[in-house]
Order: sequence, then C-alpha cells, then structure tokens
Amino acid sequence: MAHIIVPKPFGEVENGYPFMDLVKSPADAVRVFKTICATLERSFKEDERTMGRGFREKIQTQTEIDRRTEILCEWFRTLRHECGYSTSRALAVLPDALRAELNGGTFEPPRNDGMYSPSQGEA
Repeated sequence: MAHIIVPKPFGEVENGYPFMDLVKSPADAVRVFKTICATLERSFKEDERTMGRGFREKIQTQTEIDRRTEILCEWFRTLRHECGYSTSRALAVLPDALRAELNGGTFEPPRNDGMYSPSQGEA
C-alpha cells in the first residue's frame, strides 16, 4: 500500500517570523517543502525498520505527520533565523534534528562557521 505524506501548510507566522521570509524565492519555498516531505517519509521508513513491520500503519496518523512537520518547520526557522544557516545547510541538518527530537533527545546544531558547501549535504 502506498503511503502519502501531506504536511499541513506552513506559511503562517509563528514566533514572529513568517515562514516565507526565511526563503529567498518561490523556488526555494518549493525546495523546502519537498525536503520536508522527503524527510517525513524517511523518518517513518526508519521507524518501521527499527520498530518492525506494521509499525508505520499504527503511527503514521495525520496527527503524527503534523507533529513531525511542526518539529521540522520550527528547526528550519531556528536554523535560518537564529543560527544564520543558509537554506541548503538548514535543510541538510533537518533529518538529524527530527531524529533527535523523536528519540526524546535534544539537537545541538553544528556551529555555523561559514565553511559549509552544498556538496557536504545538499538537500
């Protein structure tokens, strides 16, 4: 059975920062949306590999999709606004941020030393 992950819209203002102000162009917004969708999909697949067959159908509810989307969007906002990451760098570390939160831990973003290049993990 095919699984379709559709995150809720994330264009609203949260914490005083309109999401669209964090991207440079409509093309960037599309790239962010596609990366968030792909990261959600991978996270559920990873959970299923770890937890066993059938786990995905039990956990992949719209509520859980929305929760994971919110985690990803909040981290994207934090990485772009507070940490000064480029869009590419922020997207590259989103999977690690999500996994840390899902595992009940905390995520410490890598230091933004200006030495990042897209070849290190273009999303």
